[in-house]
Amino acid sequence: MIYILITLYCILSINRLPAMHSKQKTKSKIPKSISTGSLKSPRSQKNKKCQSADNLSAQELSITIENVNLANENGDTLLIQSVRNNNIKNIQTILSFDNTNVNHQNIWKNTALHYASIFKNEHIIHLLLNDSRTDASLKNDENLRPRDCYDRIDGNEKDERIKTQLFFRAMLNIAVHEESFATLVSGAHNEEKINLTIEAIKAKMQKEHTLQQGDRALPTNTINIETGLPTYATDDFLKKMVKMKLK
Repeated sequence: MIYILITLYCILSINRLPAMHSKQKTKSKIPKSISTGSLKSPRSQKNKKCQSADNLSAQELSITIENVNLANENGDTLLIQSVRNNNIKNIQTILSFDNTNVNHQNIWKNTALHYASIFKNEHIIHLLLNDSRTDASLKNDENLRPRDCYDRIDGNEKDERIKTQLFFRAMLNIAVHEESFATLVSGAHNEEKINLTIEAIKAKMQKEHTLQQGDRALPTNTINIETGLPTYATDDFLKKMVKMKLK
């Protein structure tokens, strides 16, 4: 009799297990980050010269001067996330902050300009290129600059124009790096020396422009023919670039 009761008790206990488990709350395995979206890594997309990004959910991010440079688990800052999400309003807000790290590189060494180029977003590319802090010469972990990530269609004038803009901005950044370093080593950082540095940068860009013109016809309204500089690169713009390097 006792054996029968024990057996019945065991059977009833086993039958209750699914109900007990169904009541347990499962914890989310999604790590907390400053943005929601797909956790799929861009690295899973193989045989592509540039790491493509998954689209993020459309949402307004809360951006302040204190959190503007925070990054999620993939190293994506609010700027990179906003570029990937094509959120022009957020991008403009982020670029308005003096402390924004425009050139932050995520775990794949991609910058905001890399992603703008991957998505071929002309508006965002122009917003970034018109910011004196943007460095178009930075390479990702596949040794590619933003220009290399812009997939140009042969015969497409818009693509050719944007590729040219990205190329000359990278050349400008390299010239600024080199000449600013020479100025930094010399120890003289006065206004006269800065102006001489700018003239040296212009000379390098003019030389590069001449070389490029010899190879092919460059798109109009992209480069200043007299200086070889991007049309937005005024003396004040160049001075900002140089001073950032001399800090």
